[in-house]
Amino acid sequence: MKIMKKLNLTTEWVLDKLSTSWMVTEKGCVLQVNLKDGIMESHLVELALQTMGVNYWFNTIGYPNEAIDEYRFNLEDIKKDCPNLFLKMEKNNNEN
Repeated sequence: MKIMKKLNLTTEWVLDKLSTSWMVTEKGCVLQVNLKDGIMESHLVELALQTMGVNYWFNTIGYPNEAIDEYRFNLEDIKKDCPNLFLKMEKNNNEN
């Protein structure tokens, strides 16, 4: 019997590695996922936000030859579950 390996993903890893881009605005955080190569990344980002209980606004933006899923949420809402990503986003926001 072959034992299958488990893959453990954290919500922080999903938001950090699977998002195409992100920015912090005065209204909160905007995280974007490019759908050019498929929608799995977007589904995992949505699952991560739901798992953390984050309230978010979702929109799909269509461009010629590509589409982008956009998630907007309050940056403070990920602080507890994604401390490293929170600090990275906050630092980037303060530098701009």
